[in-house]
Amino acid sequence: MQGKRALVLAARRGLGRAVAERLSLEGAAVVITGPSMERLRQTASEIKMSGDNRVIPVKADLRNADEVSMMCDKALAALEGIDILILNAPGPQDGWFLEVGVEQWQEAIELNLMSAVRTLYHIVPHMQAQHCGRIIAITTVGAKQPLDRLVLSCAIRSSLTGLLKSLATELAPYNILVNCVAPSLILTGRLLENFEHAVECQGKDRDALIAERTREVPLNRFGHATEFADMVVFLASERASYISGTTFQVDGGRCRGLY
Repeated sequence: MQGKRALVLAARRGLGRAVAERLSLEGAAVVITGPSMERLRQTASEIKMSGDNRVIPVKADLRNADEVSMMCDKALAALEGIDILILNAPGPQDGWFLEVGVEQWQEAIELNLMSAVRTLYHIVPHMQAQHCGRIIAITTVGAKQPLDRLVLSCAIRSSLTGLLKSLATELAPYNILVNCVAPSLILTGRLLENFEHAVECQGKDRDALIAERTREVPLNRFGHATEFADMVVFLASERASYISGTTFQVDGGRCRGLY
């Protein structure tokens, strides 16, 4: 990753941060984004302590088209180009279909699909001009195997997966490789928050809930964000030079489908 330049969306915490940290550790200069500059600066400072490479915070609300545009302009200017684009966004609201309304659909589409579309419109022409690049989207195994109470995530991230599959063909002549990485039950702050919400609002026993969810995974444990980040960084590297148009799940075997 020495000399590579990466833009990682929604990288203040969770999977985005783990990917940004791993890219930096491997030698890349990284722009990280999020809605709070104060928190981004803290994250950037912490990442630089381990990687000692440039980590540049750029504030952006991914639901806002103007802020996404400015984010891309600032990232391109700061790094003088982008070699690696990591598309990421916070997950949408949980719930069954009848538990979410049209407003939640619209917000999730803006956050989880249109943020990627707008970013791609800005970054892809620069990758085409330099005749190389890596585009990797963080999605969900729900795009392959629908998950209970995650109708928004499954539907919208399936759309994002379809978009990237199409782009893999369109951008192949420019040596731009396009892939998705689909996590499930990775031990992040959001997963722990979901457990706490179930304990507080549904009266579930925390230990019993964790044991129940763990049984969904053949490896019988949750994944770590660093394990997920390793897959993303591999796909961003030169060692993955013949891989494009594919979705890789990092889920401990939870997804049972053949494809």
